[in-house]
Amino acid sequence: MRLDRPTTSVYFDTRFKSAIVFPVKIRVTFYRESKYYPTGVEVTKEDFERINGKRPTPEARERKRAIEGQLAHFEKVLDALPGFSFEKFERAINQTTKDILQIENGFNENQ
Repeated sequence: MRLDRPTTSVYFDTRFKSAIVFPVKIRVTFYRESKYYPTGVEVTKEDFERINGKRPTPEARERKRAIEGQLAHFEKVLDALPGFSFEKFERAINQTTKDILQIENGFNENQ
């Protein structure tokens, strides 16, 4: 593992105790500085345990695939960056997300 490369992990954000559902985020850490990026997935504590359990339900598997897909996308962007900074990473993530949406919209219009 390269030391100059950030690490990524899934983070279940339970900081707001009054909430029933909590967001699942992706944590990117570089030289002890962490930033959290939303996945768009919000689940209860029980659902999060099901997602990571030994026998997840079909719905839990679908959510897990969505989270893992975003994590893989972040890893791919990190691998493509020549040098890391959070600013460069956020620009790259925003640009690739726009490109993906344009491709999906073009595909849907042609159907």
